[in-house]
Amino acid sequence: MPYLLSRTTLVGIATASLLCAAPVWAQATRTWVSGVGDDVNPCSRTAPCRAFASASTKAAAGGEIDALDPAGFGTITITKGITLDGAGTMASILHSGTSGIIVNLMDAASPNTVILRNLSLNGAGTPLGTISIRVVSSVATKLVIDNVQMARTSEACIRLTNTAPVTVVIRNSSLTQCATGIDVAPTGGGTATVQVDGSLITGATTGIAVAGTSTVRLSNTTITGNVEGFKVTAPASIESYNNNRLLGNDTDSVPTTTYYQR
Repeated sequence: MPYLLSRTTLVGIATASLLCAAPVWAQATRTWVSGVGDDVNPCSRTAPCRAFASASTKAAAGGEIDALDPAGFGTITITKGITLDGAGTMASILHSGTSGIIVNLMDAASPNTVILRNLSLNGAGTPLGTISIRVVSSVATKLVIDNVQMARTSEACIRLTNTAPVTVVIRNSSLTQCATGIDVAPTGGGTATVQVDGSLITGATTGIAVAGTSTVRLSNTTITGNVEGFKVTAPASIESYNNNRLLGNDTDSVPTTTYYQR
């Protein structure tokens, strides 16, 4: 005769199974990080994670990660359209010896816009950080960099080596003491259109370097205190509109392939 479990025993087994099972968190439209958070948390407002990378795994594509305080939240590789926002905190990423943020979108069917807002990326240390923000996407990507401070890198503040079309909008940001401020060098047939508005590039060996068939458009931007203001490799171009200031660099002149207006 088969052995029958009592109802009480069955309930006990089921309860024990639930207690032993690892929690599984559904991806949320908005997740949160805090300097006192824990990456085992669901990254909710009341139970935030500690690192941007952990919050990203629990955030839905097209969602947002917000910082609750001005702590350092670690480097991150972004593989889906998402927003990182440090509003009210200037949340930071310290990235000595490595890149701070890598944007690597690979799924054309997913949201393709990445927004980085109100952040501070600092490569200070030994060795210096390599690149503050690097784009290597293999599908069409739009990147918005809004009120972001980038500083102290051995290669570039922003580097584009994408293999698909990329549009980058940089607003109200500072790029300081990087070997190159903005390095636009798509590979494998990739192209880039970069719009820079209301920003500062200073303390670089080269303020802006652009190659391939890419275009950089400047407005209300100051490029000063660099060894070289621009470096353009044909057929790439730099277009200057509205209240730009190129001054105080060791070399302010630009190649003849540059469309430039003061």
